[in-house]
Amino acid sequence: MQANETKSNGTATPSLEMLTEEIRAQLATITGGLAPESYTQAWWDWYLGLSQSPTSQTNMALDLVAKAFDTWQYSMSAMTPEAPAAAPEDRRFAGAEWNTWPFNLYARAYKNWQDWSVSAINAVSGVDKHSQQLVGFSMEQILQSMAPSLYLLTNPELLERTRKESGQNLVRGYQHWVEDVSRVAAGERPSPGDTKFKVGEDVAATPGKVVLRNDLVELIQYSPQTPTVYAEPIFIVPAWIMKYYILDLSQTNSLVRYLVEKGHTVFILSWKNPGVADRGMGLDDYFDMGFSDALDAVTTIAGNKVHVVGYCIGGTLACIGTATLAAQGDKRIASLTLFAALSDFSEPGELSVFIDPAQLAALETVMRKKGFLDSEQMSGAFKMLRPYDLIWAPAVNNYVKGERDQPKEERRDDGSDEPVAEPQAAGRDESVEQHHDDDR
Repeated sequence: MQANETKSNGTATPSLEMLTEEIRAQLATITGGLAPESYTQAWWDWYLGLSQSPTSQTNMALDLVAKAFDTWQYSMSAMTPEAPAAAPEDRRFAGAEWNTWPFNLYARAYKNWQDWSVSAINAVSGVDKHSQQLVGFSMEQILQSMAPSLYLLTNPELLERTRKESGQNLVRGYQHWVEDVSRVAAGERPSPGDTKFKVGEDVAATPGKVVLRNDLVELIQYSPQTPTVYAEPIFIVPAWIMKYYILDLSQTNSLVRYLVEKGHTVFILSWKNPGVADRGMGLDDYFDMGFSDALDAVTTIAGNKVHVVGYCIGGTLACIGTATLAAQGDKRIASLTLFAALSDFSEPGELSVFIDPAQLAALETVMRKKGFLDSEQMSGAFKMLRPYDLIWAPAVNNYVKGERDQPKEERRDDGSDEPVAEPQAAGRDESVEQHHDDDR
């Protein structure tokens, strides 16, 4: 029997399984972790629903005719000074230049196409909820990428800038593109803009000291800056997919500084950047070495009553920890405060488009090869939730306007700066698994 054949019982040989996994890993790398089969199935479900609903077909056709007629009708007045704004609610076309022909017609036609597409996607009944979300998400990516404001020849503001600069903006944009391609080829981030900020000087500047260090975390203590202090400390559990100093960005933009200036003793976790050696770490490790060990240290240093604050997925861990300690009769936690955190994963919102068996299998395959989920892959997923603002508009700024995006404090921590160890990222014991458990 050849190595790449299947056994008589129908199971694949190890060689074929390895080849399949390698192909899946390469495909997941190209697609950013999205599973093409999920989107193919979703669009097929939508098509079947449409094919079985003559009413939906009729309504879509009538709406298409109405939108085409509106575009034609608008074109009759588009060249006159009295022409109304093409898309007054859309900030992309808010500039005065968009009120002139033919750019106002481009904007109006795009708006009608966008409105019709969104309406058509949502008009088909009987489609599985997750399939509907995937179809809507993929259509949103297409619509955002086709906006006239993104292209030189259909954007009057870009054309005017190019005219004023005699094309120098395009020269700078090309230089930026070459720089970014070189940086990506060298394994670095495309834009060097965030190097302006230095940790400990521009961000994370509130004075503190490390009071606990283990293989997963450092616990940082910040002393109050007032004559009188609160007796019970605050223990902050941030997300492990970002830097702790998202809560300590600058003197005027820092929760940590605000709290110590009000007389609170603050402790905050700083999670380790996992590497290949940490591929076996799971949620139990994050609970034991992160939440539990840190809480022990906080109570040893500052007393037996602690106010816990959880942020993002750190809030989920704080919920788990609080519930676990309560079940054990441990009364050290005086209060639990959550922000931007989920405890009920039955409705994960926009993130549900990244969560289904096929997409989790694709991520797990990448993880088994690499040992962790790279921060760039997570960052790409978050950006796809706001594609125009986080993908296309920055591309226009960099490569057409020839302007490097000015770095901002919060961009120094973009919400997905740290990689995640394999079990955590793959979701076998984290939020995505909880989401599936809630859906069953």
